[in-house]
Amino acid sequence: MVNSCRPWLGAAANKYSQSPLKLRPQIEYHEQRIGRSLDVVHAYNQEDDTALTVDQLYFAARPGTTLFVNWKPSTAWSLADGSDAAVNDRIDKMAASIKSLGAKQIMMTIHHEPENDVTTEPECPGLAFKGSSGTPEQYRAMWRNVHDRFEQAGATNVVWAVNFMSYPNWRCLTNHLYPGDDIVDWVLYDNYGSASSPNFVTNVSNMYDFLTANS
Repeated sequence: MVNSCRPWLGAAANKYSQSPLKLRPQIEYHEQRIGRSLDVVHAYNQEDDTALTVDQLYFAARPGTTLFVNWKPSTAWSLADGSDAAVNDRIDKMAASIKSLGAKQIMMTIHHEPENDVTTEPECPGLAFKGSSGTPEQYRAMWRNVHDRFEQAGATNVVWAVNFMSYPNWRCLTNHLYPGDDIVDWVLYDNYGSASSPNFVTNVSNMYDFLTANS
């Protein structure tokens, strides 16, 4: 999936009190507010989810829209490395659901913003780890297992996107968490502002420069 025309506009929407707290009404209310349709609809799925929802299927099929699925197959990364039959079954069911879309592509990230969920990384000794999901090695193993099981199931309509948090203090983790060029199509990162770093261009450029320097 390559965008050669113009920047895409995407969003997640799930906090509008003026609309029912479901994906479709939340997104449609957001689109009404901004006066245009989204190019990318960002939807969240937790580990108990084994299929796309009705609302997700709606946006996956909507012309001019790409569904971006943000899924946690397991909050414990070690259980999603292929060694746990129940988690493998969960992955296979999600793959079947996405395969049913046919040629329609979706974007998917596996457990986005993993940096603050890391338990330890010996090569980043200056970080204070408070996460509980696992090590970077376990994160990479989870990614590869999910990707490979999707491929084996014929769910080849997925554009794989790793999504980093991009806080400068955790940048040491980026290379350790990266799943690999052979299974990643897009690299995404969030651009959180703060009182100490309020400039949007600066925040975006810092991570972009880091990624290009390490490509």
